Amino acid sequence: MTKKSLLKAGMILLFLVSVICAILFKNESIKYAFSAVALVIIGGYNTLDYKSYGNKSSLAFAIMCYCFSASSIAFAIISTIMA
Repeated sequence: MTKKSLLKAGMILLFLVSVICAILFKNESIKYAFSAVALVIIGGYNTLDYKSYGNKSSLAFAIMCYCFSASSIAFAIISTIMA
């Protein structure tokens, strides 16, 4: 297996673990936090893909994931404060 395929498999595994944890926990702020982790993982993979191969669509998708991750963290903080 190449480095890229191993990296992709590891990212998918971490993403699935964070999604499963987000589904299992009942606390909303924890769900938002795990969603943020999953989005950062996807963004990190796409950033590495952009740096390796120069795909501009990967960079755009990575920026989108980082923005959604930041908003998810903001929602987690707000739901913690309001709880």
